[in-house]
Amino acid sequence: RPQSAYQIVNAALTYKTAGERWSITAYGQNLLSEKYFVNYLQLSTGDLGRYAQRANGGLRVEYAF
Repeated sequence: RPQSAYQIVNAALTYKTAGERWSITAYGQNLLSEKYFVNYLQLSTGDLGRYAQRANGGLRVEYAF
């Protein structure tokens, strides 16, 4: 079964300290919560598919030695 067109919006924003030893990144994926298949199979016994994850995000903190 054909899938309709969709748009995925991902974003990330990183801040680094002056010496660039520390950084913090805020990120988001599928920010529009688009519903689309990442896997889809048409079988004789029925259709089988898996949807993409809805909007999600987080923070990442890093330190360089």
